[in-house]
Amino acid sequence: MKRYISNILVLGVILVGVSSCTSDEFLDEKPFDQLDQAVAFADANLVNAAVTAGYDMMSRVTYYGRDFVIASEAMADGVDLKPDNSNRFTSEYRYSTIAEDGDANGIYARIYRAVASANGIIENIGNCTSCTQNEIDEALGHAYAIRAIAHFDALRFFAFPYNTTDASVAPGANGAGGNLGVAYRLTTGTELPVRGTVAENFANIIADLKTAESSFVTEGAALGSTFSRNAVKALLSRVYLYMEDWANAKSYADQVIGSGAYTLVPNSSYAGSWNGLGSSETIFQMVYSETDNLATTGLSYIYIDEGYGDFIPTQELLNMFSGSDVRNGWFRTLGDGLVYTYKLPGRDGQPGLNDIPVIRLSEMYLNKAEAEFHLGNISDAQDALDVIAQRADAALPDNASTGAPLLADILNERRKELAFEGHRLFDVNRNKLDMNRLFTGPITYPNCLTIYPVPADETNVNENMDQNECY
Repeated sequence: MKRYISNILVLGVILVGVSSCTSDEFLDEKPFDQLDQAVAFADANLVNAAVTAGYDMMSRVTYYGRDFVIASEAMADGVDLKPDNSNRFTSEYRYSTIAEDGDANGIYARIYRAVASANGIIENIGNCTSCTQNEIDEALGHAYAIRAIAHFDALRFFAFPYNTTDASVAPGANGAGGNLGVAYRLTTGTELPVRGTVAENFANIIADLKTAESSFVTEGAALGSTFSRNAVKALLSRVYLYMEDWANAKSYADQVIGSGAYTLVPNSSYAGSWNGLGSSETIFQMVYSETDNLATTGLSYIYIDEGYGDFIPTQELLNMFSGSDVRNGWFRTLGDGLVYTYKLPGRDGQPGLNDIPVIRLSEMYLNKAEAEFHLGNISDAQDALDVIAQRADAALPDNASTGAPLLADILNERRKELAFEGHRLFDVNRNKLDMNRLFTGPITYPNCLTIYPVPADETNVNENMDQNECY
């Protein structure tokens, strides 16, 4: 039996020469001794290979390549499981996940492999005596950013949000992150980890992102293929939004919007911009080529009819799009009478070949709208919301809502614009919303099944690891 954190984090970043293939053969772990450290970070090329390995961890099928995204969508209210399905992610959809579940285990393990890669760089970059200071700083920027987003993603899936107050589903909940979070690994040590509080986790995430922000030399990366200073700022906006630190969420969204590095695709070409590649509004994404794509295991394949087509949009979601909304181009009604999602359509005749968005400029406007609302800046909230809503539907008038209706408009626009990208479950939980679901019936907040169990492979070997309620 593997110790998924304690042993995985012994994994050295001796992942040079690793491509973004789907095989896990290279993950057969070997001791990360001093000789390995010295060899792995001997020069800038090897440092770059170690950085690439960190992104490889994120792009795998068990993380952003598919499972992290589709599992969260299956647990939310934007997709239904097609009756004739391939039996993937059915436990998430049916809310029957158990601690031995393979999906939860795979996501958990992959996240902490990404953490291990990042920690290996942070601990051993000093071995690159031939690296310039810029090369060292850039590598550290990548490492701290990867470590931050990996822990943030673990926190979103395996713990209740920062603002939780109901201790019956999250012991210690006090509205300020007092409930259990995740184990935040700052080293590649082999000690058995303990879960920190959500507040402690957020403090570490922000500290890592601030370090990454100050370390990066690169303002933006081509195709959004890696983190950059702007991508870190965009992630900080998201993190602060989840903390309900509205001032900082707005500030970082404004910085990214104001950078001029990204532009929204106009209404006339927005539907066509979802062509399997990134666009002018891509801030950070997982990039796949014809030779390293995930093929039948990719996220695109789970949605479209040429693939498994397992998850189809709910009628409730479809009804939210007006007839003049260009985002209707994401949907196709096919011969079986079902509506399929083609937001991630594949490209070049390969249904599973699709870059996968992680952070887009659209989100920054939606973050800003939500933050401005809570700061009492109603006109600014309306304006930010209109940018996204009217880009999609040019026939919409300016938003004139205030109070609770305006917040509902903002969250509904977020639900539409970010649909199928892995946001909805987390937006539901942090906003304490109920869900209407075809199979399970209504899911009323709070429900302890809306977060994953800590995998049994971890709790069985780690006496320090507390399990979540309901499991």
